[in-house]
Amino acid sequence: MNCKFCNKECKNDNSLRNHERLCKLNPNRQLTTYEKYGPIKGFNFRGTRKGCNHYTKAKNLGLPKPEISLETRLKLSNFNKLHNNAKRPEVRQKISDTMKKVCLLKPRKGSGRGKQGYYKGYYCQSSWELAFVIYNLEHNITFERNKKSFTYIYENEEHQYYPDFYIPTTDTYIEIKGYYDTKSKEKSRQFKGKLLILQKEDMKIYLDYCINKYGKDFINLYEK
Repeated sequence: MNCKFCNKECKNDNSLRNHERLCKLNPNRQLTTYEKYGPIKGFNFRGTRKGCNHYTKAKNLGLPKPEISLETRLKLSNFNKLHNNAKRPEVRQKISDTMKKVCLLKPRKGSGRGKQGYYKGYYCQSSWELAFVIYNLEHNITFERNKKSFTYIYENEEHQYYPDFYIPTTDTYIEIKGYYDTKSKEKSRQFKGKLLILQKEDMKIYLDYCINKYGKDFINLYEK
């Protein structure tokens, strides 16, 4: 696909259409803000500024303020109310208390990154967690899904940390991690108690057991 004005090759129809609209050889091409009004402080060479909306652009260009529809005004009003309410300490505490109750009643579905489901009454958030559950059940190792939260500080804010599993016989909490970022390091660093982080190499014994016995598709063992 080539431009009919300069013969430049474009990848698709959309790219061609946008190029021809601004092509310098197009006698009826669309002018940029920079070309219309010249260089303005705070604008880049295209006449736009990152994070600059239509209202700010009009103000900087000395143009009349753009009209805002009633629908947009209501949306902005509702957003501001929600945003301001969320910043109130009592509202944040209420949200935190509610989430603690939810996590104590049942595992946090959807918070993991892998394929999730139930296996013999245990909710697993990934294939690694499923392998851990299968291995422990079939080797008569006592364990349970953790429902207890622990407080930690990250970026000057208080958060709640829920390790994945708990081994009551050794009073040890288990965290299964395929990734280990800065936030994860802070959780483990501030944790007061026994915490065992199982990463790729640590999970090999569990995964090998499940794959050798049930095959690579052991994830299909989830309850339907």
